[in-house]
Amino acid sequence: MHTKWKNSSVGKLFLALGINLVILALTQIFATSYFALYDDVVMNDIAAGYYGEDFSQYLVFPNIIYGFILKFLYSLSHAVNFYGIVQFVLAFFCFWMVSYVFLERYSYVMGTVLSALNGVLFSYFAFISLQFTQLAAICCATGGIVFFYGLKARKTYLQLAGIFQIMAGYWIRDDVFWSTLPFLLILLLRYCLEEGFFKKEHWYKRQRRLFLSSFTLIFCLLLSHFIDHKVYEAKDWKEYTEYNVCRASILDYELPEYKENEEFYKSIGFSENDVKMLANWNYADNDKYTIENLKKISRYNDSKRKLHLDLKIIQEIGAKIVESGDGFFCVYFAMALSVIALIGLKGYRKWYVVLMWGAVVAEYWYLLCNGRIPQRTYFAIWFMSTIMLLTLLLDNMLTGKKSALIWGSGFLLAATICCFVQYPVINKQQTATNYLEEQERCERLLNDIAKASDNLYLIDCRSIDLPREVFYVLKGSASNYVPLGGWICPTPMYQQILYNYDVENPVRALAKSRENLYYVTQHGNGTVEILTKYLQENYRKKIKAKLVDTCYNYEVYCFTVK
Repeated sequence: MHTKWKNSSVGKLFLALGINLVILALTQIFATSYFALYDDVVMNDIAAGYYGEDFSQYLVFPNIIYGFILKFLYSLSHAVNFYGIVQFVLAFFCFWMVSYVFLERYSYVMGTVLSALNGVLFSYFAFISLQFTQLAAICCATGGIVFFYGLKARKTYLQLAGIFQIMAGYWIRDDVFWSTLPFLLILLLRYCLEEGFFKKEHWYKRQRRLFLSSFTLIFCLLLSHFIDHKVYEAKDWKEYTEYNVCRASILDYELPEYKENEEFYKSIGFSENDVKMLANWNYADNDKYTIENLKKISRYNDSKRKLHLDLKIIQEIGAKIVESGDGFFCVYFAMALSVIALIGLKGYRKWYVVLMWGAVVAEYWYLLCNGRIPQRTYFAIWFMSTIMLLTLLLDNMLTGKKSALIWGSGFLLAATICCFVQYPVINKQQTATNYLEEQERCERLLNDIAKASDNLYLIDCRSIDLPREVFYVLKGSASNYVPLGGWICPTPMYQQILYNYDVENPVRALAKSRENLYYVTQHGNGTVEILTKYLQENYRKKIKAKLVDTCYNYEVYCFTVK
């Protein structure tokens, strides 16, 4: 009876659950979970109703459906940080499902080793240093593996689980879905070839499951896109979306240097200090940083980024791929797996590795042409590549060929040793102690500011661009302070806070020396000097900054006429 239960799907499902609970427990015992980037902090605050009087579904980057789900959860209880919990649950579900597939597809020992290996390699990005783009990559990659195994094994519940994981990845960040799509198509090609998709005998009957599942997935994707598009078509959000696209095309990439592009900047009325303000994300002056001006900079920036295929560019792509390894271990691991696969695999399976690397180079080429290859973006590429190579090699081991068995055992041994060597390096990053201590000081400052409700505080963007503990629950709301820029500017919720204090343009209001208006920045970061010069050049020549107070390593200024 015990053996029968152990070998059943339910037994394997519970074993996969136990393995991943242990991995999750270890990450929480030995590390502090935090949002790696300020983007998640802002979206967390929006969903939790921090910017405004109610919870909001307008998270800007994720699909509106994801926002509605969070809004519903927050309506149940405001005392729980559902934004962080949902990320945890989704990451855990993805790890659980892919571990179950490993146990179903391979032996108990091999499935357990693979699940542990997956945990050591990627638990840092799933449960410790959380970032919504990384989570979307985990959902799409594991969803593809689960979906196609469900098709192969004729298990509807796994197909549905895979569709849900892919849809979750799309809802969280649709750009990541598109970056993983080439790899999903390679998995589709592999499934079609191995299952005899192109054979004429009983063609439709044998592939009916594939058609129905694919139709369901495509329908859900199109419906999600339609709903998101219709909701954001509202006038205020349509204007903001246009603004945010221009902002992203400028500030998410390398901003052209002023001295090298002085003629262009002068043509749109920008001084060198105006460019410094923009580079520091303090661009809330909607008279200077208009949509028209941002579009001009965006078009100019695009023309500067246009590249031509030559040896230098090819070398740069190779260098970028190698440099990726500085960010996380799975890059080098994927490269090692590729070498082993090309040597150990036989026949047509080698072409999957070639196709995979073709997709990797093509995506890097695209990113390089756009001038930006951030770690969280190429994480999707390498995570997907690693999972694909692992399953490809292990499937080849199941054929019983001696060479495949030797190579498969060799890569598992090498990977296990390398992972335990790498883990202490990752462990040093886990607590992010300095950042979290700074964030704690920032939260204390904001709580003190919130008590002075008669005043409006404009905060330097770089001074609050800090990570935050995942389960931190906000107190109060941002009813009397806003950042002096950032992508939340100028969302309708941001503008509403300004309107409550009769402020249309916060920078112009600073220049008018409003008594209840203050500027807050970290001590010694130099932004107050840049802001003062900006006000002098664009509004009042004799204006100066006056230090009013210092608190938790932050400085509070008002602006007066000399």
